[in-house]
Amino acid sequence: MSYLAVQLSSWLTVVMAAETTCIYQRPQRLTSVCQLTRAHRVVAAFLIVLGLLNVYVVWAYTYIQPAAAAAEWVCVDRLSDPRALGVDAGWDRDVARLSVSTARFVVGQMLPYFVVFSCAVQLLTKRWRRADQLRQVDNTWKCDSETTSHLVESCPVNELDSGGIHRLHCG
Repeated sequence: MSYLAVQLSSWLTVVMAAETTCIYQRPQRLTSVCQLTRAHRVVAAFLIVLGLLNVYVVWAYTYIQPAAAAAEWVCVDRLSDPRALGVDAGWDRDVARLSVSTARFVVGQMLPYFVVFSCAVQLLTKRWRRADQLRQVDNTWKCDSETTSHLVESCPVNELDSGGIHRLHCG
């Protein structure tokens, strides 16, 4: 159950990062993405998927009765607890341990952080591109205002009607 909580926490962070990136890339989708019913569906879907991925816990844990305490039963993990070595003699513990550890690592740690990092890179790249575009627009505006002020100083007053400057500059 603790793996489910950790993985759910990681994947909810991934969903928030992905939604933020989606909305930042396309602000017109804000109303379709940010809805309470959609959030409930996403959380339910993650609970189901992560619950299915963690169903191995049912067969990975077992009760054993240690020799020292005859009346006491102990719940142990078959994959990692050395007290469970004699429980299943025919079970290939190394393959199970490797596959479960790999699945925990990929689903719970590697993939969520990779997706969050990718979203952060997209957000930063978009912000830097937007800053460059604004800088170019600002430089263009400064250039246009210097050109326009030079034209205003050199033009006779009667040529400066409502569109005169624009015609002189663009024409």
